[in-house]
Amino acid sequence: MAVYKIGTILKQVRKEKKISQLDMCRGLCTKAMVSYIENEERVPHRKLIELLFSRLGEPFPVENVPMTKADFYRYNLERKINGMVARELYDIAGLLDEYASCKKDMTKLEMQFYEFYRTFYENRNYDLFDKILPELVHALQITISDFKLYEFPEKKLLSRTEIFLLNNISRCHFYLGEKEGAVLIQNKLKDYFESGIVSEVVKASTYPLVLFNLSNWERVLNCDEHILEYSEIALKYLLNYGKLNLLPYHLFNKGLHLAKNETLDSGKQYLSISRGIFHELSNNEELSFTENLLKESFGDDFLKDLIF
Repeated sequence: MAVYKIGTILKQVRKEKKISQLDMCRGLCTKAMVSYIENEERVPHRKLIELLFSRLGEPFPVENVPMTKADFYRYNLERKINGMVARELYDIAGLLDEYASCKKDMTKLEMQFYEFYRTFYENRNYDLFDKILPELVHALQITISDFKLYEFPEKKLLSRTEIFLLNNISRCHFYLGEKEGAVLIQNKLKDYFESGIVSEVVKASTYPLVLFNLSNWERVLNCDEHILEYSEIALKYLLNYGKLNLLPYHLFNKGLHLAKNETLDSGKQYLSISRGIFHELSNNEELSFTENLLKESFGDDFLKDLIF
């Protein structure tokens, strides 16, 4: 019979970070349940233990977590969905349908995951920001019951799913015209990542997305003094941890800022590398967008110097 020590590991990580049981579990489960888990008196559901570790800013130690066959099936579906989105492959409707077929067995935490990606898919494909905003808020309130539309959750630890929900809530605000509120949420997320709670490996998978939004939105608001800083921080994580999905975007933002504000030749180098990656990936949508942005910033002849 296998012996799992996930509760012991959880307790050790929590105490090292000086986080209370209540702060860690609020909205996920009861404090009593955490005590049972940490004392190895309960076998936790894999989604609960995943989000408890996520609240601690640590990766999910899946090898130490017992799962039923049904649990493992949903866990693999989640991995596939996360993996496709990370690679910017957004046709996840089939996987979401598979996941939805398990609804009768889902915990509330799995339901939150499903509701996020369902609304993410609708957002990505149909731009229904006014429709999905209340749905995103409702999904976040599954674990943060007192969340209000224009307020960032104060003094709360956040799981990866909660961070993604907040990120997409802010995107809805931005595209519905609430630009300052959107930037405020992103800045609060940036502060959270810099608080010391989140491990470097976890930051690498989610922090560059926040920095990307901040870079783009502050440029739109003509407040670009931090764009170079944001891009350089993000590039550090992307390169050090091999998380390359946002690499050409941050290279482009860095190059654009340098070309407009500092050294034109240096900026052109980053812009050329960025557009070369988009070209290799056959990302014609992004190539078209960046081409229009460069023409708007520097004129029609600027692109002739960018070889890719």
